Amino acid sequence: MDKRALLTHLQSTCPPTFLKEHHLLGPPKLILKKRNRDHMSAAASAWSAELSSKRSRDCPPRPSDASTYDSRLIAAYKLLLHRHSLSSSTPLSETSVLLLHEDFASPLPIYNTSSSSAPVGHVIVVLGGVRDQSPVEIKSLLLACADLGVACRGCNLGRVPEFTSKIAGVMSFHEQSGRLSNAVGRLDVIENATLEKLPPTRAGEAEEYNPDCGTMATVYFAPYPAAALEGDDRDLLYPLINLSVCAIWRSHIAHDLKGDMAAAKAASLTVVFECGRVISGNRGDFMKAMEGVGGAPTEAHVLGCLKKFAEASERSGERVGEVVKQTLPSGLEKSRRKKLRVLDVKADEDSLDISAKAYEGDGAVGSADVVVLYGLKAGHGEEIDEAAQEWYRGDGKKKKKTSKERRFYHKVKVGDEELFPGRVTTVLQQIDNVGRLAQALP
Repeated sequence: MDKRALLTHLQSTCPPTFLKEHHLLGPPKLILKKRNRDHMSAAASAWSAELSSKRSRDCPPRPSDASTYDSRLIAAYKLLLHRHSLSSSTPLSETSVLLLHEDFASPLPIYNTSSSSAPVGHVIVVLGGVRDQSPVEIKSLLLACADLGVACRGCNLGRVPEFTSKIAGVMSFHEQSGRLSNAVGRLDVIENATLEKLPPTRAGEAEEYNPDCGTMATVYFAPYPAAALEGDDRDLLYPLINLSVCAIWRSHIAHDLKGDMAAAKAASLTVVFECGRVISGNRGDFMKAMEGVGGAPTEAHVLGCLKKFAEASERSGERVGEVVKQTLPSGLEKSRRKKLRVLDVKADEDSLDISAKAYEGDGAVGSADVVVLYGLKAGHGEEIDEAAQEWYRGDGKKKKKTSKERRFYHKVKVGDEELFPGRVTTVLQQIDNVGRLAQALP
């Protein structure tokens, strides 16, 4: 931070008596001529120390059981919060800490637009990476926030465990949509350093476990031949690698899929290469190809899976309608087949904004079954609709003359900006995890 930004932060945060004591009271232009950056940094450190000392005197007593918190962690959290305040020129009183975990009791009220709230200032999102935060780490953070007068809240983004990177992508999208600040403001501030948690949903930790709300098949039309998988052009292949992770993987997936064939088939990825080669695999197929690899996959692991599928595939030269028909789920009840939609993602003005539709209304309406297309050239809508109608009626059945044609194909977008396919998929998954994708479908 340069000295002008430091001075602006101090003059907007500190009382006149402190500014006068440190020779920082007066016109900014004049002070910037007389004082250097070191002087202002020293004043900022002095103010942080004074603020911490005052709040330590006023803070509630520590719990008698020291095993529930860690004094060193509390000091580290305080230092990080002070650094954020200085770097962002945001007073701690206008900062809100948001803890995320699928087992926290309150869902993020991002979709509830009917209730008003006071938007918060800066939001610092805290969540586990690779492993969950321990109870001691959570308690220490809550105590640090209480000492500094920082509002702390907790929520979930649905009960499905997800990769940290995917959660970060969803939070970033909510922020870009201009809805995150108001949503955080609707959450209750944590009192007495106590955060309510729900019973766990993970396999082996709960009596019932059903992480998938519906089925989501993803089809990517790659603008290069299958031979590109053997090359080393990362920039070319990254969108496909990223989409593979977002479409197939989530946290604890290998453990949760054991013996659960429905969950294994609930997500799939099909890639249609420019040369006509088609490869496809569901979640179970990818996990089998990755057998022996623990944790999150690396780019090399994902690329290795795609190469295996390409070597084994005998599919080639299929029409778009046939590709889509092959991805449509089998065994669905007729009531669910009626509601299935094929979503062609294109950031065009006339595309329906799925995220905007999901933000509307108050209530979740249940699961959705979708096929999501990326990179498809224009002009295939009728062909896809015809293939989906054949799937709906059942193989070999002819359309009745009086029956009404159902519209399965729709052109959609997620937000106003063009996003990586992986980011779009992540947002659609999160909307489905909270039961709102069905209401957003056309």
